[in-house]
Amino acid sequence: MSTWEKQSFSIECQREGMSAFFPKEGKYDEKKGNVLFVSHIVDRPGAPLVLFDLMKHYQKTYNVFLVTMMDGNLRDEIVQQNIPVFIGMPVNMKHVMEKLRADEFEQIWINTLICHGFVMLFQNTDILVFWWFHEPEPLFRLYYERMPELPLYSDNIKIVAVSRLVQKTIFKYYHIKSKLLHMPVKDFGRAERESENNKVIFFMPARFQRTKGHDVIAKAILGMPEEYRKRTEFWFAGAKDEREPDYYELICSLSRAYPETVKVLGELSRDCVYEIYQKCDCVIAPSREDATPTTIVEGLMFECICICSDTAGIAQYLTNGENAFIVKSQDERVLQKCIEYVVDHKKELDTLRKAGRQVFLDNFEESIVWNQLRKLTTGR
Repeated sequence: MSTWEKQSFSIECQREGMSAFFPKEGKYDEKKGNVLFVSHIVDRPGAPLVLFDLMKHYQKTYNVFLVTMMDGNLRDEIVQQNIPVFIGMPVNMKHVMEKLRADEFEQIWINTLICHGFVMLFQNTDILVFWWFHEPEPLFRLYYERMPELPLYSDNIKIVAVSRLVQKTIFKYYHIKSKLLHMPVKDFGRAERESENNKVIFFMPARFQRTKGHDVIAKAILGMPEEYRKRTEFWFAGAKDEREPDYYELICSLSRAYPETVKVLGELSRDCVYEIYQKCDCVIAPSREDATPTTIVEGLMFECICICSDTAGIAQYLTNGENAFIVKSQDERVLQKCIEYVVDHKKELDTLRKAGRQVFLDNFEESIVWNQLRKLTTGR
């Protein structure tokens, strides 16, 4: 065993002025090969958290290094997992990689469109690079003019999509048939409801922003007859987006108007969110655009009733009324009627709950995804 600080990659990153955060207790295993991961930020929830799960899987057989463009609230947890974190930009990485042996890393994983500046560093090399896309279509539209060269990358760079919707979006813009690697979700089993609540609890864990559709669900709540508001609670968890603060303020205003109905819980850890899945009846994702989202996958795992918009990527795995409810995006009236239906028929939806969990087991449960990964990285 050796220390992370003594590794050539660690030394060169610091020489290039990159901030470095090393595990205090964990060690570098000289018997293992190295894999490098690149993220645009180390923050929760979303793509960085999904990448963290992938890194933990790789740790079983490799030493894992992480480079991120921006710091975030997930960094300390990553370091505690015995993964060193380096903060820098593509120009820093370019100088670092020029000073290392070509075989320093056996694989490199680059996460999200935003990290496209790192990909060119590995063009026409022998390093196996996986570029994992998580974004909904609006971001592809935004980045299309910045990176029209996607079809021209060398064969060592493999394009990977997190969902069928992202696969279709990549093909739409670049005519590339990408590989599929779903987000891995550890199975915590179906939820045993802790108590019979008099109210039907709807849960929406998501960052407060336009793309998630907080204004759509707010309109649906406002449109509900008072008798339904008295029979329901809507729990919102997530971070305020400082670039779009109006969506957070909207839900806070709604909670002040209907304090017995609308609850704002703030940003919660994954453990706290999982506890709520076991208490709530229904998970909602009225997204305008969403590559998956994770919350619905987790809701399916816990046998919650799930409602998502037809523009969410997870909708392509679901059948309306059979294993979940799919509503038209940005249509608050349709969402309202669906919510009222769940309130009226909650006790009759056990079959739908079980069918939803089967969708999770067939597509997103860890062993299924690790089998996908094995085929992706080895071809077998």
